Amino acid sequence: MNSGVLVAATDAGLQICNQNQNYNDCFLHDCTIMSCALSLDGTACYSGTADGRLCRFILSLNDANYESHSRDLTAYPTKGKSSRIVSISLIENNPFNHIVAAACQSPQAVSVMEFYETSVETIWTINEHMGLDCWITSIDALTLYDSENTLHVWMGGSSVDAVNGRTDAVIVRWDVNSSSSDHIDFDSDNNEGNDKEWCSNLDSDWDDENDEDKDFQVPPIFSHNLGHGAVYDMDHSSEQVAVAIDSDVLILEQHHCNSTKINVKEQKRFTTSSLLYAIAIRGDKIAACGAGETIHVWSLSLGIIQFTLQLSAIRHCNLSTNCIVCIAWSNETCLLSGGYDGNVSKWVLTPSLDS
Repeated sequence: MNSGVLVAATDAGLQICNQNQNYNDCFLHDCTIMSCALSLDGTACYSGTADGRLCRFILSLNDANYESHSRDLTAYPTKGKSSRIVSISLIENNPFNHIVAAACQSPQAVSVMEFYETSVETIWTINEHMGLDCWITSIDALTLYDSENTLHVWMGGSSVDAVNGRTDAVIVRWDVNSSSSDHIDFDSDNNEGNDKEWCSNLDSDWDDENDEDKDFQVPPIFSHNLGHGAVYDMDHSSEQVAVAIDSDVLILEQHHCNSTKINVKEQKRFTTSSLLYAIAIRGDKIAACGAGETIHVWSLSLGIIQFTLQLSAIRHCNLSTNCIVCIAWSNETCLLSGGYDGNVSKWVLTPSLDS
């Protein structure tokens, strides 16, 4: 939710609500929407469908005639193949110019596309034929940000061991140059303390001798196996990356080693009692929610839990669930959440809610 505009991905289309104008509507009502993202100013909305379409809608906050607003651009990250777009992340350049990353399943692919006022350009893509499945076999989470003319594409999900069948949580990062330079810049920092850290080299574990049929992309700048489980969501803030893995939230810091290597250090770990499906960072706070029908809010700087919010929706029977599958910040003290019960809940954080 941004600028009073709320968008929600549902099985019955893309739901859009403008709280400032007491208006709501539904786009793509005959299609299942798997993911959506809203620009910071609330003027552009992107939705990923179950049949492989990445659609942009332009919304005018100052015009009450919303009936004239509809899809103005559609892109196909998997080049027309039917593929579920399960996650979207965007960078805003101006109201009509956004860089959008889309993660697709069946077939699996990730594409970074730049949307202009009247056209779309594919900046970068990687798919199974390019060796994506060598690093991650199921993508469930995606986050995108930029620095020094470089796009950082983080992916989270799981990988299945072909020998023992074990499913492990993995995180992978590719860097995409958005300029003509081939040099990738990283912020310089020192690694201190005894915190857990992982180091990754561009050339490590990269052996394509047994995969001559694949048109390999450049390997990721970083990849790491987090152990048994799966990554269901990711978010970022500055040099920190947050990862939801099973019932934990990991706060990771990235550090420069040299021109071809980075370290990723586990700075903090927050633990809950149930599976987590969504996380969101805003300023010094991070919120997480999932199967426990509860939202937890921690302070990143203090490393302590500040709020515990319990969903109060009535269950229809003991087998029903109000599992919370998505969460977003409206501002520093306001959260919005949605889940299987079909409701959107608004939470206002006040000292009286402090746990």
